Amino acid sequence: MTHSKAPWTYEPEGYGQYLTIRTPERKAAVARVSSIRPADAALIAAAPDLLEALQDIVAHFPMERWTTNAEIAIAKATGEQE
Repeated sequence: MTHSKAPWTYEPEGYGQYLTIRTPERKAAVARVSSIRPADAALIAAAPDLLEALQDIVAHFPMERWTTNAEIAIAKATGEQE
């Protein structure tokens, strides 16, 4: 499973009634503002950057006990684990 390339951004649309998550290639998601908070949209938009950062950390510090949570998060993000 691969995700759309970064950067992802979010922006209000429809007179502020919707938040749109965009990737460089397309509009990835639209949500009513009442169902998603701007902080949640910012976290979603940061997901590709966060994944890349975790992958870099694990690559530079393999087999460290404290990287286990990072490895679990990477597996979830890449579809290797539910």
